[in-house]
Amino acid sequence: MKEESFSREALMNSQIRLVQDLQEMDDLTFIGHLENAKNKEQLFELYLRVILGGKVSPEFVNRIERIHLSRCLAANSALGLKILYLCTPEDSDIRRAIRQKWIPQCWQDFEQAEGEREATYVYFGTPQGSEVRRAVIQKLEKIEGRSDG
Repeated sequence: MKEESFSREALMNSQIRLVQDLQEMDDLTFIGHLENAKNKEQLFELYLRVILGGKVSPEFVNRIERIHLSRCLAANSALGLKILYLCTPEDSDIRRAIRQKWIPQCWQDFEQAEGEREATYVYFGTPQGSEVRRAVIQKLEKIEGRSDG
């Protein structure tokens, strides 16, 4: 039990440091990381940066808009699509294209998710209130052995 609480504390401290690093990251570096993210862990770090880093600067939005649309659509996970969605202006072509691809990608990620960690990434990558999110919650409850109440 003591070991478990220590590991939770270490994890919390690690997450705090990660968030601080991500908040201090300049926009150009962030775009480089976004384009080069190779796995869900790296995408999740970028997601945290967008969510916890506060407002996205206008310069960042301009740079994102200059990234070729096909590059944005090459994102191969729901989490990658969500990050791109959060970083683009509301009325942009990129956002419209992401919306068309997003939910089908969420379902694909959900079907391929194995274990709690991967299911959690799918959860954070899906739009709030979506059927996929509800399915992920049921899957996580099943993994944890809880019964639907």
